[in-house]
Amino acid sequence: MSPLSRSAIVLLLSSFLVVLGSLDLREADIQATTQEYMEMVGEQVRAMPEISGAESDLLMEALEEAVYRAARGLVGISVAIWLGLGTLLFTWVQWAVGSGPAPRPRPSLARFAPWDGLAWVLILALLLVIVDVGQAGIVGWNLSLFLAGVYWVRGLGVLDAPLARRRVPMPLRVLALIGLLLSSFSFLFLPIAALGLFDTWFDFRRLDTPSQGASAPPSQGG
Repeated sequence: MSPLSRSAIVLLLSSFLVVLGSLDLREADIQATTQEYMEMVGEQVRAMPEISGAESDLLMEALEEAVYRAARGLVGISVAIWLGLGTLLFTWVQWAVGSGPAPRPRPSLARFAPWDGLAWVLILALLLVIVDVGQAGIVGWNLSLFLAGVYWVRGLGVLDAPLARRRVPMPLRVLALIGLLLSSFSFLFLPIAALGLFDTWFDFRRLDTPSQGASAPPSQGG
């Protein structure tokens, strides 16, 4: 079994720490975000004279559920990003403390690819989110956010691979990744995570083949 496969299995087991309720520690943040948005929505609804009091209450009740789900996603994205960064750290620590006389290449973001079977775990988790009934819904949310962080890292690897193949200087690659990281907190997280997920089946890094005579990607990390 490859080191990345072992990493993926350990990370999957670690995700159950999240499933067992560590994300629920952010429930206060979710409620606060929901309340903030509901206050803004309430002002808009009350400003509509054609909506009666009873209709307004029904509308607000329906909107509150939608806003709560959106708030949970917004808070969850920041959690998923930190879990994704933890994935990178775990991979580097595993390499640093690994034993054996044979030299091993340093982990490279451009080559990062967790166990492909995790994609089906994510799909199952998303189905649990859609159902969202009791504890199954909580398990689905937490697993989805954890695995989204892993696939976000894989997406970053897909974007970094062409730079590594073309031997772009490391400082420029780091600056590009910092820009992607900061943008992920606002709007790029889901597109990058989706890119990482679809890389499981389409292998975008294989499709981005170097031109004839070009050298292979460097083995050093990034």
